[in-house]
Amino acid sequence: MPLSLAVGAAVAALQVHRSLVDSISPYDEGYQLSYVQYVSQGHLPHVGDALNTWSRQAFSCHPVFPFGAVTAVPCGQTAAAGAYPEGGTNTAAGWPPMYHAFAAVVTKLLQVVGVEPLHGARVASALLWATGAALLVFVASRFGAPPAAAAAAGLLAGAIPVATTLGAFVSPHSAQLLLSVLICATVLSLMRTTGRLTGKHLTAALLVPVIAVMTVPHALVAITIAYLGLLFFWAQALMRRRGLPQLWWMTFAGPVLALAAYEGWSASSTSRATAYAAGTNAVQAQNLADPRGDSLLQPLIGQWWHFWTGSVTGDTLGFGNWELLVSQGAVILIAGALGVALLTPDPGARVRALAIGFVVGAPLTSWAFDRVFAFAVPARYGASVIGVGLLLLALTTARRPARVLLFLAVVLWASAFVSHWP
Repeated sequence: MPLSLAVGAAVAALQVHRSLVDSISPYDEGYQLSYVQYVSQGHLPHVGDALNTWSRQAFSCHPVFPFGAVTAVPCGQTAAAGAYPEGGTNTAAGWPPMYHAFAAVVTKLLQVVGVEPLHGARVASALLWATGAALLVFVASRFGAPPAAAAAAGLLAGAIPVATTLGAFVSPHSAQLLLSVLICATVLSLMRTTGRLTGKHLTAALLVPVIAVMTVPHALVAITIAYLGLLFFWAQALMRRRGLPQLWWMTFAGPVLALAAYEGWSASSTSRATAYAAGTNAVQAQNLADPRGDSLLQPLIGQWWHFWTGSVTGDTLGFGNWELLVSQGAVILIAGALGVALLTPDPGARVRALAIGFVVGAPLTSWAFDRVFAFAVPARYGASVIGVGLLLLALTTARRPARVLLFLAVVLWASAFVSHWP
């Protein structure tokens, strides 16, 4: 526990440091901030609602990377919604509200000490990403990873450049690391079980996927990977005539419930779409007619290959050449976990099953969802592979190499910190 807390604090420091950058992320940060304000006022936004004051002020006072100023309204003034991007429409309203509720609480608390809403909500994201790194260390240690390997994996979660846009800006994606590790921990615990599954195991197997998808729908990627690994593990047990835990089949109701819960939310969100009260301009009308992100049947991870080729740096907001080096190093280390897990003479049946779920599940979900839309969705949509890959890396690293891995992780973490002076 002390080790996980120390790594979590180190990652939190890096993420908060990254969040001090003046530019707004182009990945819907302004619209997510508007959602946070709506929730802080006890209102669930509808598709078509106007951007409210926090977002308008943020767009007026901060440039959007890499476009610069996106409104002619001076900082300190607030104009009508139509003077802001997307016709002043809250295009993030299709998201479930769990992340935004947490961000609203943190933002309101920090406003008491004078922190502006944009940076307050970013701190909420930083805390979520750091909590995911701490949980990664804890879960890896609990399932047998050497302490140095577990710590290295947690630090790499902060060092990888995509952690900037995921965990240092206002975005529900900041929960992806935490959720993917929680999903893997649930499945690994099920693999440990013999005899009859307890109520605790069944509750976790059913609820964790639902909570994950209702926080970040793209967590379906990690769910697919982990539950494919569980299916392979139990199929292997059957072939070896070891028997399965009683009620094992009920665990696979979790992903089904998750999908049903989100599709229900999606249908409800679409039906509640309302026109902006002051009338709709062309952009607002288009957003109302075609709400974004309203179904899990859209391509959720798209170009997941970006993570393994290193072109994930396209999601780093271009914060400097050091980031390119850090990205390549971290991506190579994460990808190497797959090879290690599959080639190690005896990594353990649970680890091997999770690795096979990774190898099969990532391209399978990519292929399936890419059949739906022709456009290539951003690499950040598949960010839950980071948590799974880092967990595999920690679980398959021996004690002696783990020290070298920890040294490299510290260097990468420090390099990322230095490259982000605001």
